[in-house]
Amino acid sequence: YVGHNNTVIASDFSPDGLYIATAGGNDRAIHIWDAKTGYKLRELKGVGEVAWSAGFSPDGKTLAWGLTNANMAGLTPINERGPFEYQLALPIGNQPMGRPERVNDKSPKFIRANAAKDGGWQLWAVKGGRYNHPGGGLEIRKDGKAQATIERGPSNGERHSAFTFTPDGKALITGGSWGVLQAYTLDGKLIGDYIGHEGDIWAVTPSPDGKYLASAAADQTVRLWNLQTRELIVTIFQA
Repeated sequence: YVGHNNTVIASDFSPDGLYIATAGGNDRAIHIWDAKTGYKLRELKGVGEVAWSAGFSPDGKTLAWGLTNANMAGLTPINERGPFEYQLALPIGNQPMGRPERVNDKSPKFIRANAAKDGGWQLWAVKGGRYNHPGGGLEIRKDGKAQATIERGPSNGERHSAFTFTPDGKALITGGSWGVLQAYTLDGKLIGDYIGHEGDIWAVTPSPDGKYLASAAADQTVRLWNLQTRELIVTIFQA
């Protein structure tokens, strides 16, 4: 059976052995299919979708995200897995809270994560972790030389699936599997966790002024955080 588009996490036969129900994939759907032919009979799913991208307008007043995966393999540990499709005006200054709208020709050019910064610093995903997979390690480089490596495993997110420097260049943010989202110093020491996501992190982007962090994940939510205190400000579930 090839109906699912990502990891299947549950399965069971019907009591009479005629049908199989499987659950998983990017859309978190339950598929019911013919056990003999592999033909899909039903698909049961909710109204949410995986969020693949997150960013800010240059003035930091508008949050943007996307629900389309441009890299179906989903394994490249960068913050450019899909286009920006929706935008939301944030209640900053005198601007009232907006409603989700489609990104259009008049929308600003939204900013994504930055894996490089002034002074020759760069974040670079390398093989590592218990399976030696791409993104299992994250090298913090200066002038092409590794200064520190952040290894991931079963207790801290398995891999680095999205990462960025903070705007002031003094720290970095990295997301991984199972909702792990963390801040580190440039010498690879853990600062703290952003706690809230329940699925793989696919995008992280700080606001240009360094006040906020936006993240997009497989739990079908986009989240806005206080970058410095790591407090969750708002969760966006778009149906």
